[in-house]
Amino acid sequence: MLLSNSMRRWRIAVSILLVLSTLLLCACSSETEVEEGCLLLNGDNVEVDWVLKINGTEIGPGEYRYQFLTMRDENDEGDATFWTDENAAVLKEQVVEYILLLVAVNDLANDYGITLGEESAAYAQSEYLATQTALGTEEDFLTALKEIYLDEATYLAQLESDYLQMQLYTTLFGENGKYAITEAEFLQVVERDYARVRYLAVKYDETNYAEKREHAENLAQMVNDENFVELVNQYSEEKGMVGNPDGFYLRSGMTQDPIFEAAAFALEQNEISGLVESTNAFYIIKRLPPEADYVEQNIDDMLN
Repeated sequence: MLLSNSMRRWRIAVSILLVLSTLLLCACSSETEVEEGCLLLNGDNVEVDWVLKINGTEIGPGEYRYQFLTMRDENDEGDATFWTDENAAVLKEQVVEYILLLVAVNDLANDYGITLGEESAAYAQSEYLATQTALGTEEDFLTALKEIYLDEATYLAQLESDYLQMQLYTTLFGENGKYAITEAEFLQVVERDYARVRYLAVKYDETNYAEKREHAENLAQMVNDENFVELVNQYSEEKGMVGNPDGFYLRSGMTQDPIFEAAAFALEQNEISGLVESTNAFYIIKRLPPEADYVEQNIDDMLN
């Protein structure tokens, strides 16, 4: 299920550090060497000043490459056969839409007088050095950056952008922010506008449709309240649901799959759907009640 941009993580320095630290343990060398300031086209490094220009903001090849490859990995989970012509076209649109979102957030920060300058540069340099120190040697640090498709210049630029985003968030939603909201108020919003779901996915393609449908139909006849989590963990073909007791909180427009969304929102709380056939996957969906504790613990991420 292709995720829309609003479901992707909100980049902060801590999350980047965690990803880099993990990759030091399991990184495998990239087969492709991309030079800084270049895009790889047909196996050749082609130097370009920018890939996109949005309201005067130039998006360089390093930032574009990072967003493209990161979103590619998040969607295909290592399965290259996922990239049909249709899914590849959607991916390209998603990358541009997400970059548009980042530019819009930075423009909004500028509207509130939050701009790049000495403070953002100092923050970026401090976080950069802290991450480098935490990862050990400079070689380890550069290797880890490379494994998540980043170069030094792009990472520093992202850290400065993170600074603008955090300052904007405080201005809008902080304790005395313009749009500050209490946890109780936000829980009401979640109960009204979100569907919390857990689902079992069986993926198919044109070569195995009948076999996969029969398998999904059998699972749909088996599931009930008592065994739903067990069957999801055993049979679901989307890794994000396996071992995930919380499911996820779905708001309209958060995925690129209107069939899945419509089925999820049509359910009552604690109701399990029948077999839902969507593009490239069959789903069995359970709508769960929102959890006040979970919302309280994750309110910052959900507000973002």
